[in-house]
Order: sequence, then structure tokens, then C-alpha cells
Amino acid sequence: MGLTLSYGLGDYRGYPLEVEALNDPTQEQKTGLSMASNLSLWLGGSPRDWLTVGVGLSLMGATLNQEIGTTTGILFHVEGFPLYSWGGTFRNLGLGFDGGVGIGAIYAKDDKKFEDPLAESGGMSTLGFSVFWEPILFWKISMGPAVNYTYAFSQTMQVNQFVLGFRTALYSAQPKMKP
Repeated sequence: MGLTLSYGLGDYRGYPLEVEALNDPTQEQKTGLSMASNLSLWLGGSPRDWLTVGVGLSLMGATLNQEIGTTTGILFHVEGFPLYSWGGTFRNLGLGFDGGVGIGAIYAKDDKKFEDPLAESGGMSTLGFSVFWEPILFWKISMGPAVNYTYAFSQTMQVNQFVLGFRTALYSAQPKMKP
């Protein structure tokens, strides 16, 4: 099981979910490059010490000026530890991939109930890539920094997000350290 909380920069661009609004520059809504956050939670298993697979949930958001962009997605999660066999501190350096589906929207900042979106994604595909390092180990928990880039897209919306965060993973058993 893992949890990552990250902050960084995001950019949401989209159109209302109406055929006549699609690709009409006067209908385009955007947050612009803005402060972003990402919360990811996944549950899975490790068929090998250096490989983990699972499913998860991702919540992303970005806000600047008068717009708020949000996405929610269900993810297929894969991560590997390519330097695991080397041992030492680099055995905890990992690469991750998330692919999934979700929904996204852009709202006016004064829409406190998030009822009337300015732009909507409909069904949205999500691709995410991460690099992480888990140098903090105790009991069955590993923790450390993570860098993540996520691209989410549909016919009516595009999201780019680059974040830096902290991840915590709970493994059912920590592999034994090699001398």
C-alpha cells in the first residue's frame, strides 16, 4: 500500500462538454501555469522484490486567479527498482508508471459547490511517470521523496502536472538487506 502527497505546477485547458464549443478559442477555459497538488493512494502486491503492481486512486488539482482545475482517476500502478540487485542505498531508487481513466473539470473559483463547470473532460485518459527514492526504512514502511509528471487528456481537456512530493509505502515484508 502506498500514499504520495505532492505539490508543484499544473496547467488545465479545456472546453465545455458541448459539440459547438469544441476547439472554439472563445470557449476555451484554462487555469494557466498554476500551483498544483496531487494525492495518490494505491494498493497492490510485489511479485518480486524489485517489482510492485497495483490499483489506485489519484486526486489532482490546480488553481490560479479565477479558475480551479480538478481531476479524479482510477489507476493501474506499476513500479520497479532497477538498481535493486546492486544493494546499498540505491536499491531503494524506483521508477513508477500510472495509467488509468478519470474525469476532470475547470470551475470558477467563486463556485463554492462545484456545480457548474466551465469546462469538462467527459472520460479522460491519464498517464503518469515518477522517480522516487525510499531511504527511510523502519518496520515495514519505506519513505522518501518523489518527482511525478502526469498527462491527462480527452477530446475536450488536457492536463499537465509536474509535482515534487513525499511518498510512504507499507510493504507486508521488507526484503532482507545484503551485506
